[in-house]
Amino acid sequence: MFRADTDILSLSSSIVNADVIAAARKRQKEVHVWTVNQPAAMTYFINLGVDNIITDYPGKLVSVIDMRASLNDVEKFLLAAADMLK
Repeated sequence: MFRADTDILSLSSSIVNADVIAAARKRQKEVHVWTVNQPAAMTYFINLGVDNIITDYPGKLVSVIDMRASLNDVEKFLLAAADMLK
């Protein structure tokens, strides 16, 4: 893994996955992912546990966050499980 003296990793969405998140967490790094413009991708990265999503469409991101806030724990689990199966 790349080593850097930084607290935040700002990475292209094309390279961020569960392994990248796990490695960053192990090193106590935040992960900011860019450029995420589709609601399904926003949901995927939220489920992965990224710290920040950089998007050209903040309104879409707010809608995704609001929709997730209305879900119960089982619905959130099912949403995350569906992402894992893709």
